[in-house]
Amino acid sequence: MLDFIGAPDAQMQLAARLCGHCCICFKELTDPISLEHGIGPDCHAKRIKFIHARAADGWPLERIVMLSGMPVDFVTSVLSEEVRHA
Repeated sequence: MLDFIGAPDAQMQLAARLCGHCCICFKELTDPISLEHGIGPDCHAKRIKFIHARAADGWPLERIVMLSGMPVDFVTSVLSEEVRHA
């Protein structure tokens, strides 16, 4: 229980990898990369869009991480990609 409370995103992704369904919408995952990440391409794109929008609104990193349900490393990677492409 404490492992889940401490890292719900990691636990959800692990469960998705084990059952073969997206941890967000529970659609079946067929792509090897989606299976590894535990999230399908549609939900992945929506998370990236959410992260970009909240960052543009000036939200702090911690709040974006908490509300996106994605790991800190993923969120910082998305935001650093945005800076490189700007």
